[in-house]
Amino acid sequence: MLKKLFQQLKPAKYIIILAFSPLVFLGFQPEVFAQDQKPAFVNIVNPVRGKDFWTQEFSPLEPVKGQYEVISAKNLPATWLLRHDAFSNPESASFFKEFTKNQELGIFLEITPSLTKEAGVTYNQSESWHRAKSVFLTGYSPDVRKKLITTAFEKFKQVFGYYPKSVGAWWIDANSLSFMKEKYGVFASLVVADQFSTDDYQVWGLYFSVPYYPSKKNGLVPAQSSNSKIGVVQIQWAPRDPFNAYGPGVQESTYSVQPNDYILAHNLDISYFGKLFDIYTDPKPPSQFGQITIGLENDFSWPKFKEEYQNQMSFVEKKIAQGRVKAVTMSQFSDWYRTKFPDISPAHLIFVDDPLGSEGKVLWFMNPYYRVGWFYHSTLFGSAIRDLRLYNDSLPEPCYAVSCANLDLGLSVSKPLDEATFGDRWTIDEGKISDFKLGQVSQGLMMSYRNQVGKARSIEFREKDLFLDGEGTTVPQAIMRVLNQPQKVPGKIAFNFQEKSFLKNWFEFSYHGLLYLFFVLGAFLIPTLFLFKILRFSFSPLENTVLATIVGMSFFTLAACVFGYLRISFVLTPVLFLISFLHLYLERKNLRFPKVQISLKYLTLSLLLLLGVLTQGLTVFKSGLPFDFGLGFWGPNGHDAIWHLSIISELKNHFPPQNPIFSNIPLKNYHYFGDLLIAQTAKVLPISILDLNFRFFPALISLLFGLSVFILVRQITKSETASLLAVFLSYFGGGFGWIVTLLREGRISGESMFWATGSVSFLLNPPFAFSIIFLLAGLFFFWHYLKEKQTFLIWPLIILWGPVIQFKAYAGVLVLASLGILLLYEIIFKKSFLILKLFVPIVAIAVLVFLPIFSKTTSLLVFAPFWFIHTMADYQDRFYWLRLANARIAYIQMGWWWKFILAEILGFLIFIFGNLGIRFLAAGTLISWVKSKFKISPFWLFVASVFLLGLLIPLIFVQKGTAWNTIQFFYYTLYLANILTAIFFWQTIKNWPKVTQIFAITIFCVITIPTTLSTVYYHYLPQRPPARLSFSEFEALEFLKREPDPPGGGTVLSRAYDEKLRDKFDLPLPLFVYQTSAYISAFSEKREFTADEVNLEIIGQNYQDRVVGEKEFFKTRDENFAKEFLRKNNINYIYVTKFERWDSNEKNLDIKKIFENDEVKIYQVL
Repeated sequence: MLKKLFQQLKPAKYIIILAFSPLVFLGFQPEVFAQDQKPAFVNIVNPVRGKDFWTQEFSPLEPVKGQYEVISAKNLPATWLLRHDAFSNPESASFFKEFTKNQELGIFLEITPSLTKEAGVTYNQSESWHRAKSVFLTGYSPDVRKKLITTAFEKFKQVFGYYPKSVGAWWIDANSLSFMKEKYGVFASLVVADQFSTDDYQVWGLYFSVPYYPSKKNGLVPAQSSNSKIGVVQIQWAPRDPFNAYGPGVQESTYSVQPNDYILAHNLDISYFGKLFDIYTDPKPPSQFGQITIGLENDFSWPKFKEEYQNQMSFVEKKIAQGRVKAVTMSQFSDWYRTKFPDISPAHLIFVDDPLGSEGKVLWFMNPYYRVGWFYHSTLFGSAIRDLRLYNDSLPEPCYAVSCANLDLGLSVSKPLDEATFGDRWTIDEGKISDFKLGQVSQGLMMSYRNQVGKARSIEFREKDLFLDGEGTTVPQAIMRVLNQPQKVPGKIAFNFQEKSFLKNWFEFSYHGLLYLFFVLGAFLIPTLFLFKILRFSFSPLENTVLATIVGMSFFTLAACVFGYLRISFVLTPVLFLISFLHLYLERKNLRFPKVQISLKYLTLSLLLLLGVLTQGLTVFKSGLPFDFGLGFWGPNGHDAIWHLSIISELKNHFPPQNPIFSNIPLKNYHYFGDLLIAQTAKVLPISILDLNFRFFPALISLLFGLSVFILVRQITKSETASLLAVFLSYFGGGFGWIVTLLREGRISGESMFWATGSVSFLLNPPFAFSIIFLLAGLFFFWHYLKEKQTFLIWPLIILWGPVIQFKAYAGVLVLASLGILLLYEIIFKKSFLILKLFVPIVAIAVLVFLPIFSKTTSLLVFAPFWFIHTMADYQDRFYWLRLANARIAYIQMGWWWKFILAEILGFLIFIFGNLGIRFLAAGTLISWVKSKFKISPFWLFVASVFLLGLLIPLIFVQKGTAWNTIQFFYYTLYLANILTAIFFWQTIKNWPKVTQIFAITIFCVITIPTTLSTVYYHYLPQRPPARLSFSEFEALEFLKREPDPPGGGTVLSRAYDEKLRDKFDLPLPLFVYQTSAYISAFSEKREFTADEVNLEIIGQNYQDRVVGEKEFFKTRDENFAKEFLRKNNINYIYVTKFERWDSNEKNLDIKKIFENDEVKIYQVL
């Protein structure tokens, strides 16, 4: 009866079969997806390599057998991409022939010697088999590629009896893919998802981790018409985390679905995989489907990854059971895709919150015409488009018709907006956003939100255009608008770079120099000599002079702080001068100049001091002087020194200080005692803070630095030769970066190649420079205290080391921690409390000066082991050894822990030797301590603690906000290494013949000095500085300085820093475009509403609200908002350069223009 019924339905059965044939072919059931669920697919793809280059302890088939066992047990279809050496092996081929019918076999097109030999072509040998020129088809000419492809396909057919429909490699060029499609009927291809630099090659700019039709000329680009497409569906290996995987490093690309990535590189688990899986299989409109590729390469240890592979397959099985996803082979997915989208690739949207749980959001929108990546994170980048690139399917990819030794698929003829590559970013709003909404519009989608000041914002992504708040623009126009590369501003930058003669002001400068010397004698030196007299110190005249000056500077600053809180700081200098006159009066009968012993060694010391002060001084002496173009600023003085000038200006007028770059908020989390010392001096002397900061104090500090090294080493070793060597290293010591640049570039350079700067840059960091001379002078007293055990020696140590934490927090941490270690050692092993009498008052002073400026709201350090070593290898402006970076990641992924450890050790040694240079000889002293089983004196235990803590802390921690700042801990290690090296070197050669000694010292000096000379030559001798303050701006700021302050100080509002303005100017750049800067507060002595976000970040100040409001004020047309903004934030003045156009309505905003010149306008808020 059933047969009769079937015959009656014969005409209809063909219709039914035809209607459901695609579903039957794919293995689908009509109700496979949940209700209202768009189709979503998972492709399980397992690349299989054979024995070529096989170094693992297990066989190539071991992981494959384990994977197949898991997959077959769950009846999951999968695609196995076999490399030529895998399916050419009889044992492997037999195994694959036994696979069930729901398994697909394809070719993994990596090039190996066995394939090239069979094809009769030459293998491109390189130092590693996975280099692009060796492993990819692109490394060979198009004709050779066809031979390789033909050989692989014919061999595959010989083994399995058919040609495969699916192929893969981390990259397959469009030329080769077209050949395989036309000759062998390939319809599915797998390439690697976006990765910027992993394995020394780059695939960058694809549809973000989702399938597409590649164009005939460029596999990276989606086809824009049926005629321009290859007709092969391209899926992607290792789909990336949409938020965390975007970036220029190797580390970013390890945020993927691959277990070897997320487990080994980030210690994540199956829950992270599940989040990424859901991202790609839960499509958001206008996406019409979801797809994800998962799998595991067979060169990863199966015992290590078996559990996670099982977890992944169980997760897939669960999703299938829920009707959320369908598992298919590559060719099955290609059939579905080509049926569903017969012309070109559809638009695709990825929109998710940060899978790692931060507040971040990301949106990737791709269509055949462009790709855009929008990111949000309130502190990292606000609301910003970090990637916007135009697709052009008519331009061939770089390796289309030629062989390429490298694979660099991240660039295009028209420059994209690409933060990872070029550092460009379209910041739409800074700070927080709220009320976020996402919806579809005609030919695209729209997102809307409110920014941090409540301004409504909308962004539309259309088929070929973008709309921001209703204003439309094409994608190329949007990119150019952001990149903003207009012509240079005419008539503003054509200067004659001739220094204004310093001799013209020689008399004024000499007069100021005499005043300054008189002040140093009366406020620092003589009052402390009076203290030394009371304490009955018996040091040499040189030692007394050096130590008394240094102790006096610290005491003067500490007293200025105390008197400042008591509101009586005006009496400090008169009191100190009275003490000086009293001391001179009491000692009038004993006053006499010390006898000067002229000897070769003292002449050598004098020459070293002169050359050392001049060399270090060249980094700062010229900054702040007038030239034809205005005031010039060399090196970091264009930013860092301006910040110090800003604090000095604030301290000169107010104590305790408010934050000069964040008005009406106390200055917290910053050590300002060095700036207080200069500010208190500026109150007394008629000398500008520019001269004090860039000339007088640097000269004094550099001189005291060299002398304190000399007297300390002489005290320890009793050798003047060792002392002179230590002074030489302290002034001229540098790393081995010059050797690297000489070999790579043919020139001597590379001071900070390994992160740390050399001795020549000592004065560029004033807080550090102050702390070093206090540390060295303290070591001199500490030596005597431990030796003589006299209580009176505690007093200068308390004055030097108690407040040092407020001169430089890092120094305070090292001193206090090292004293704590020594204290415990003395109590536990020697039952001695000698250090306790010193430790308690020093800690008490440190707490008293540090607590008022410490904010509990910030975390100062972040755990980040080997960050400096890794970035040294990763960053192009450092040592940049990408091979080491790649090896580190690869060894983790492969589980080769001993190789990983060796790579880390190599990186550590490069870091140490590169930074130390000849100072690696300090290790000789450390080794001698080890040989003695650490039977060293308490003094050397303290020194060793400072030395090792200065090394270990930056190897383990980085500073929150500005990671590289913690390298300054290491500076203390370097400067102690100067002393330890000199001592060890002299002890080694002191018994050698005189001629041999001279030769050894000459070699020692020649190896040491190149970094110093190159730094001065390239960065501080050139007449053209990188930054300037024009005379017009200086005039405006002087005018603003003279304007009366309201109670509590005036607040100045200026435009937020805009980096794009840099391109409008030639060097030297105006300070307002050079870098985010505190220059307005520095030169006007008035507080800014917000400025210098770099330093705000360092001190942990939450500034985003103000930046957002500031930007909104200058661009809004809402006058009520603008007036309320000025009122609510107590703005007194508005400072605007004419290069930053602002059309104000003075009457409606209740403001009045009070100053204007050719560059600046200043308004007063009424």
